[in-house]
Amino acid sequence: MAIELDDKEFPLLRVRFSSNWTQQDFDGYLARYLAQLQKRQPFAAVFDATQSRAPSATERRQQAEFLREHEALLRRYCTGVAFVIASPTIRGALTAIFWIQPPFFEYVVVSSVAEGTAWARQRLALRQQIAIR
Repeated sequence: MAIELDDKEFPLLRVRFSSNWTQQDFDGYLARYLAQLQKRQPFAAVFDATQSRAPSATERRQQAEFLREHEALLRRYCTGVAFVIASPTIRGALTAIFWIQPPFFEYVVVSSVAEGTAWARQRLALRQQIAIR
C-alpha cells in the first residue's frame, strides 16, 4: 500500500507514506484516518514521511479541509502527532497545510521514527495520567 495506516499498536497509529502514492491512495488514507477518528478513542500518531513525495496543491488543500471538517473529533481524541520529515520540501508542504488550517492537536516535527514514536508514547502516557486524576 502506498500510504499505510497501521493500527496494530493502537492507541499508537503509524502512517507511512511511500514515494509513489496516487490521488486514489490519498483519498483512501483520508477515509481510513476518518474511520479511526470515528471510533472515538484517544490516540497518538506517527506520520512517517521519510520516503514521501511532496503532496500536490490539491492534496494539501484536501488535508487542510479534512482537519477543518473533523475539528471536534481531532480536538477530543488526537493526543498528538509526530511528523517524521527529513526533506525541507515536505516540511514546507506541512507548513502550507497548517497555514491553511492550523492543527487542533499537539504536534512535533522530528527526523527519526524512533524519536517520533517516543514522543507519541509520551503524549499517550500524559493523557493517561490526566485521565486517572
